[in-house]
Parts: sequence; C-alpha cells; structure tokens
Amino acid sequence: MSQEYSKKPVEELLTAAKGGDLEAQIALATLHELGLIPGSSMTEAMRWYSKAAKSGDPLAALFLGEIYQQGTNELPPDSKIAESYFQLAEKGGYRQAEDRLREAGIVAIRTILVVDDSQTIRALTRTLLKNSGYEVIEAVDAAQAIRFLQTGAHVDLVLSDVEMPNMDGVEMLDVIRNRLKRRDLPVVMLTSVRKVEVLKKAKQLGVQGWVLKPFDNEILLQIVKKAIVV
Repeated sequence: MSQEYSKKPVEELLTAAKGGDLEAQIALATLHELGLIPGSSMTEAMRWYSKAAKSGDPLAALFLGEIYQQGTNELPPDSKIAESYFQLAEKGGYRQAEDRLREAGIVAIRTILVVDDSQTIRALTRTLLKNSGYEVIEAVDAAQAIRFLQTGAHVDLVLSDVEMPNMDGVEMLDVIRNRLKRRDLPVVMLTSVRKVEVLKKAKQLGVQGWVLKPFDNEILLQIVKKAIVV
C-alpha cells in the first residue's frame, strides 16, 4: 500500500466508511495499522476493524479477538472482549477462530503428518511442504503414524501413501476414523494406486483428497490447502 495517499482519497474513504461501506472500513483500519495516515494509531485501526466486524466481516472480528486476547503495548489483554469478538466471528461463518486465523496467515503454522515407506518420497514431499510454510512430521509406515496420533499430538492433515508394508494407507484411514475416532482429521492419499475398489473404500472412510504419483507440485499443494480448510 503506497504512502502517496492524498487528503482527498482518505476523505472519500472516511465518507464511505461512515456510510457503512465495509471495504472502506477495512481500508481505513489497514491504513491506520500501517501508519499511512497522518495521526495513525492502533487504537483508530481497531475502531475501524470493530465497525467492519459489526458490519459483517468475520476476519476483522477474529483479528480483534486475537489482539484483545494477547494485548498490545497500548492495550492490556481482555479475555472477555476477546471472546465476544471470537463469537461474532463464528456467527459470521468462521467455525473455529484459531483455524480461521491460521487460514488467514495470522497465527500458527499448519502441521502435516507425511506417511510413506519411501525415503525419497518423504524427502521430496517434506521439502515441498516446508517451502510452502508447513511444518512436517514423518512416519515410515502406518503403524508409526498411528502411534504418533495416539499421543494426542496436534496434526492438521495426514498425507499418506496407500501401498505400504504390514498396513496400507486405506487400512490406516479406517483405524484413524473408527478406532482413534478422528473423523474430522483431513487425510489425503498420495499414491499410484488407481483401483476403483480402493478409491471407493477410501471415499467411504472420508478421504479428503487423492493425488496420483508422479504428482504435480502445485496440484498437491492446492489439494492439501483445500483439505485443511474445508
């Protein structure tokens, strides 16, 4: 955003924002937050974010919730106000505040559990995902992945091969869904298997994506992103 804002465009933004224009409210909040208006302040930015949140922008509500939860140099933490904004965000369609903040790139990095008996595939996938901003945990087979999930450690998505020794990826998915009761954990299969019966079984168990090897990097990243935020 350029600092070459003249007085007239800012005045036009103010007029539109006061009239209830959501985009203008967000623009003013951002300009104040970045210090691009004379007399800019975080307090003024929060005032406009608040108006935007109440006008129906759930991300603005989430942002304010996070600010009030953590506090700033000018503002002590206030969990009660934070919770009110998180609730406002959820009413606007954001089912979980923390997840949506992650989606917006505001907080925590997503963690992906990669399950594959091929060291080469794990290395290729790890590099791709890490370069795209994800944390990566590796498991050499289904049993190791299940043991890790049993610890209760946080994982945002499982990316797994199908053909593995002892227990294949679809059998592992069955365990995740039914024995571990992790029905909301997104699982994407990265495999060369094209058998219709295997695809049907995985679909019945709630697989979120199916990427065929050799895979295109951009397609894999798109499917991973979609699976995490759905």
